[in-house]
Formats: sequence, C-alpha cells, structure tokens
Amino acid sequence: MAENIGEGEVKRKMKEIEEVWNSLEYDQRLAATAYVFQKICENARAGGTYRKLIYDRLGFGQDAYWVLLPEGRHISNEFVLPKEVENYELAR
Repeated sequence: MAENIGEGEVKRKMKEIEEVWNSLEYDQRLAATAYVFQKICENARAGGTYRKLIYDRLGFGQDAYWVLLPEGRHISNEFVLPKEVENYELAR
C-alpha cells in the first residue's frame, strides 16, 4: 500500500489535478469522464473493491491510493448498481 500522505499534501495534489482538468478541451473532459464512469460501473457490477478500481481498472499506481481515497472509497465500496441501470446496456 502507498505511504500515507498528509491532508495538506492531498489538498495540494487536488488543486493540481483541478488545474489539469481545467486545461483540458471539452472533448477530452467528456472522454475522460465517460471512461471513468464506465470503469466505475464495471467495478460495481463485478463487486470490485476500491483497490481493484484504481489499480486494475483505471491503471493507477500506489501513489494514487491516498489522493483518490476520500471520495473513491465511497464509489467502489458502497456502490450499488440498480437493476434498471444494468438492463440499460442490454436495451441499447
């Protein structure tokens, strides 16, 4: 597991990430968001863990663990995909 970093370091990193996000073109942000949503739903359907989501499905290294943890753990460890969302893909 990655080394625990301080709250100040996480805030600094999140500010840096927001600056990168804001520098992206609209189509880049749309593609990144669609990809991440796809991986979140894939992880939820498979009953994947937070670590499975960030390391295996999104391809991050251990340095991402603490930066993504505050919000990411809620998405992957408590995410319940309603049946109608799962069926949406079949209906398309």
